Amino acid sequence: MKRLILTSFVIGLSGCGGCGAKTKVEPTKAEAQPKRAELPAEPAQARNALIEQVKKTPAPVVVIALDGETLFDASGRSRRIFLEVLAEAGKNDLMRTVMERVEQGAPLRNQADYIRAAGITDEKLLDLLKRRFNERLTSDAYIPDDQPRQGGEAFFRALYQAGCTLVYVGKDDLIRSGPGWIQVLRNNSYPVLAPRAYLMLPPRPGSGDEAFEKDRFETIAGLGEVVATFSVLKADQDKLAKAYPKAYAVVMQPLTKSD
Repeated sequence: MKRLILTSFVIGLSGCGGCGAKTKVEPTKAEAQPKRAELPAEPAQARNALIEQVKKTPAPVVVIALDGETLFDASGRSRRIFLEVLAEAGKNDLMRTVMERVEQGAPLRNQADYIRAAGITDEKLLDLLKRRFNERLTSDAYIPDDQPRQGGEAFFRALYQAGCTLVYVGKDDLIRSGPGWIQVLRNNSYPVLAPRAYLMLPPRPGSGDEAFEKDRFETIAGLGEVVATFSVLKADQDKLAKAYPKAYAVVMQPLTKSD
């Protein structure tokens, strides 16, 4: 994507050494802007404060990093892959054992949890589980199995209705994972592929390099003022904070912890 980037240079001119007059330095536009107030600690008040900030900001933008289960619980995706592989291997007894554990409310979230619950030690089966998991986890056929975080849809729709542009970013590529992300977002009433609602993923496998990320951040900045970013992973937090230092950095807790 070719972009025309206009960069402004400010050249400071100093007075002559012998004139003795002090040069008056005018504050830059950024320095003149008042600092945003901290968001309240209480979650409901913080959400309302952010919505109000969006309403009074020209062309407000909110960036949501999808990786790390920021919006959705991916444990259903993992469970489906695990059970499919057991069926593929003809391990019906193990399937029943795992399903009983799930029905009893066992906190099984990932492949390691399921393997421990089933007591699997067979190396061939473990290898099959690993290969199928890597093949299927980011496939658009499995992403729609994700379940939304409680209350997320209502909050982000409120931001959108307040005039905010929503931008979803992630490391999954558009070809393999894009349709699945679009479906799961739409299934749960998140604005996507609509005016002011963008899904920005790497265009193909292996294309999410530094050059792509730099271009993506610049494209997002061109949409307006980034008011807030939402993320779970530390790597995303660092990149977003560097790209948009004035935005509220909202750090979501992993689903295994309380928000």
